[in-house]
Amino acid sequence: MTLDTFPLDGKGNSLLHIASKSCSSMQIVKYLIRHFKMDPAWRNFEGASSVDLAIQSLEEAKLGASPPQRVSELQALVEHLEKEHEALAGDLVTVTLPGQAEEGQVRVYSKKMVKFFERIGLTSMAISYAQKLAENDVDMEGLGLVTDVQLKELGINKIGVRNKILQGIRDWKKYPD
Repeated sequence: MTLDTFPLDGKGNSLLHIASKSCSSMQIVKYLIRHFKMDPAWRNFEGASSVDLAIQSLEEAKLGASPPQRVSELQALVEHLEKEHEALAGDLVTVTLPGQAEEGQVRVYSKKMVKFFERIGLTSMAISYAQKLAENDVDMEGLGLVTDVQLKELGINKIGVRNKILQGIRDWKKYPD
């Protein structure tokens, strides 16, 4: 399933992330995992999983003036999320960003290319950009020859992102690994 299937907020939080953070109902969390097979370990744009957000809420509840019932609910939620991730690991659907491999598909990309995009600050879309380039037969050697027009043709439409990539290429040429 892709992001088009599961709605996300501006930080990349799925419904499971939000339910885990608010812990409004264990039934909602169980429903999202069982019915939609959402992975509690899937990370939002900031790198936090549903488990991480539930743990964060638990820590905040322990430090704050939360009633003991709230702390025990959060503890049960954390344990449930961890248990469900392990129990359903083979059946879970991983939510993917646009350009990432969907269930049953294999996409090849260079780890060096991903590291390049991460190094220039495009961490959340590094795999997607690396896949776009790999699908168009652009390797690390060819990356040094890519122009602004070519990046636009590859579907990288935001001028700020293209400029960041081109500046990263110039810096990489000056100081190769």
